[in-house]
Amino acid sequence: MKQLHYILVLLALVCVGSVFAQKNATNQDTQVMVYDPATNTYRLVNLSTLIAQQDSVSTKPGGRRQYAPHAASFSLTGYDRDSLSTKCHRLSIGVRGGAGSFMQKADGFDALINGAAGVSVEYTHSWLKGSIQHGILTGLGITYTCGGLRGAVNDEWTDDSDVTYGTLRYVATAKQVQETIGQVQIEVPLMYSMTMDNGYFLHAGPKLLLPIAGHHTQELTDAHVTAYNLTYNPTAALVDKKYIGFIPESNRDITGKWSAMKVGLLLSLETGYEFRFADGSGLGLAGYVNYGLNQSLSTNDVSCIVVSPAVPEAKVLSATNTYAKSIGYIDFGVKVTYNIHWWK
Repeated sequence: MKQLHYILVLLALVCVGSVFAQKNATNQDTQVMVYDPATNTYRLVNLSTLIAQQDSVSTKPGGRRQYAPHAASFSLTGYDRDSLSTKCHRLSIGVRGGAGSFMQKADGFDALINGAAGVSVEYTHSWLKGSIQHGILTGLGITYTCGGLRGAVNDEWTDDSDVTYGTLRYVATAKQVQETIGQVQIEVPLMYSMTMDNGYFLHAGPKLLLPIAGHHTQELTDAHVTAYNLTYNPTAALVDKKYIGFIPESNRDITGKWSAMKVGLLLSLETGYEFRFADGSGLGLAGYVNYGLNQSLSTNDVSCIVVSPAVPEAKVLSATNTYAKSIGYIDFGVKVTYNIHWWK
């Protein structure tokens, strides 16, 4: 009987312990991601804290539930309440604008910095570690970038294609040649994304650049071509227009297609701040820079002004295609995005 008594007491203790363990497990905190409008941040909060706050909720006229003034205010709006996941998805629609250049390297010429603007749709998948979201960003963007090249022309070459007349020496000069280049391109990013709980973010990584269309305009100022006959009179300038070469007014200012740049790789950096709203969306404001790796170019002619005895009326070519040894890329400015977040 005494052993049975000990057994019953032991069973009673086990039952009591089970009750307390179950109660403790029920009340054990589960952390969930919430938005705190007071600090405009997202953070992890114990589930018991939210339950306690729900108990202090008051109902105002109109049926809308409001938190009592003495309770901290949080919102799960805009997130999947059932999943309570630490994996975040973000869809961003953005516009950007600033300055751009193709960074041509040519002796005696300067690369010009003009404008750049674009739109993009981006998707980010991130994981919450502590108070920081780490993730991968990808998407699709379309950008129009405008650059150019400016310098003076002072070129010289010989031509012996006319056997009967002898060897000709040509000197082509222009006080200034200014070329403006515009390019439409597609950009595909694959970048690291970091977002802090206080709203600051950073994106860094490569972008694939795909040029799809380009054009250029070019203006010549004070352009002239002088020809000399090295065989018969090398010091006297020729007066016969058949051999002098001349530049009609219609050829001094040219417009046409431009496609010197090939598929390239950009290194991109964006950093800024996201203003967050209670519905789970946000407005991002960032500074950005995209830097491209240089591409080698092979010059087509010795001068952007082309003339010969066979074609005495001079043609004018793109200064970039003629003089530039390489072409690069850079654009920088300000980017604004509207972001939609969800946790799942």
